[in-house]
Amino acid sequence: MFTKPLLIPCRLRFEFWQCVDGSMKTYLYDMSARRWPVTYLMLAVGGVFAGTGWVVDPATNCDESGRECWPILVHVGFWIGVASMLGALSALVQNPRWGSRLDVPRGRLEWWHYAHPARTGAIDLDAVSSILIHEVDEGADKIYFFDRLGISLPFPPSEVIPYKCLDWARDLKVLFPHISVEVQDVL
Repeated sequence: MFTKPLLIPCRLRFEFWQCVDGSMKTYLYDMSARRWPVTYLMLAVGGVFAGTGWVVDPATNCDESGRECWPILVHVGFWIGVASMLGALSALVQNPRWGSRLDVPRGRLEWWHYAHPARTGAIDLDAVSSILIHEVDEGADKIYFFDRLGISLPFPPSEVIPYKCLDWARDLKVLFPHISVEVQDVL
């Protein structure tokens, strides 16, 4: 299994990998919770919430008139911070991994999503005829692979893709021209 992303500059040949048309940014994407900035952001924000809930006296959480008083919010903020920190610490301890690898000579896209063996797989890109991308205004885009009969092929969430789904699919189309890329806006 690969441990570091393989970045291939355009017009530079590296063994049998070659960047076609300056398009594909990475052939290998491997991420873990310990290398993902969101984990540390979750830990920091949780620490701020928990620290604030620990320091602030609930009785002082009122306006000057005394009518607007919500001392329970101090406790709620504290427990939200603790839960966020525990989630981040759990991710750092378990260190799940996710990513994908594009094997151009064999025409395969391999992926892994967390360390569970059932969450790994591969797609033969010669069997793929189209890629459908559901673009979402708020949230992660979703990507679907279809064969020549229109049957959906199994693929995990889009977080195993190294960069934006639409750009990645278009770059993949450069390497495999028989694949069509469709985009649907989802509200």
